[in-house]
Amino acid sequence: HFNKSKPHSQKSGELSEEHKETATQRLLLERAT
Repeated sequence: HFNKSKPHSQKSGELSEEHKETATQRLLLERAT
C-alpha cells in the first residue's frame, strides 16, 4: 500500500473540511424549512 507512507494529517484535514461543508449545508437546509 503506497498510501501507508503518506501522512494521515492531510487525509484527516480533507475529511474535516468535507464534514464542515456538509454540516453547514445541513444547518442551512434546517433553517430554510
